[in-house]
Amino acid sequence: MSDLPAKPPLRVWKLPPMWGAPSPSPFVVKLETWLRMANVPYEVAHLRRPPRSKTGKIPYVTLPSGEVLSDSSLIIERLSADREIDLDAGLDAHQRAVGHAVRRMVEEGMYFIGLYERWVGVGYAHSARDYFAYLPAPLRFVLPKLIHARMRRATHGQGVGRLSDEERLSKAEADIAAIAAILGDNDYILGPRPSNVDATVFGFAWTMSSNPYASSPGDAIKSDARMRRYFDRMKARYWNEWTPADG
Repeated sequence: MSDLPAKPPLRVWKLPPMWGAPSPSPFVVKLETWLRMANVPYEVAHLRRPPRSKTGKIPYVTLPSGEVLSDSSLIIERLSADREIDLDAGLDAHQRAVGHAVRRMVEEGMYFIGLYERWVGVGYAHSARDYFAYLPAPLRFVLPKLIHARMRRATHGQGVGRLSDEERLSKAEADIAAIAAILGDNDYILGPRPSNVDATVFGFAWTMSSNPYASSPGDAIKSDARMRRYFDRMKARYWNEWTPADG
């Protein structure tokens, strides 16, 4: 037996669990779900300071070598290449294209609806109270106001912030209806086996449907029987042991 110390496992840096989800960030839950799908061992570390990633965002990971990777999609691409993991193996070109389109719709469309609701609209009071509750004053009072102003500008520039509540709801319902139609009677988004797109859809479904306020995408997910069954199936398969205290 070697006397060399074991390398630390891959470490995922994130905010602590909140609102009944492993993280308030859909990108964190996406990454953790992918790691579980790919059977990649990891540990979590809860941030008590600003992120040290090059993007200044979460999630980011520390590899056993000490290298830091950021951006959930880039992390997945790197780990897939380094460890020869292909969760899309067996999918044809059309299925891969559908998965790509769904990921883009969720991450670059529906995401901004959730972002607006959480930091500008109906959810702001909850976010301001809960996101940084672990920080000392005055940071836990100052940071929410800074994020609120930044997200108001970002969502206005993206366009979602210029819409009415009814228009945002209509867009969210259309996105969820499209995903549910692609899902159909399948167990997973693209067929009988889970693939990369499932990590994204499930991560967003969990965080958005656990919001403690009326959420356009979250309410659309909860009102669709196919999406509810899909969510329950993914959670039972990959997160059956998790409780909010686990992180």
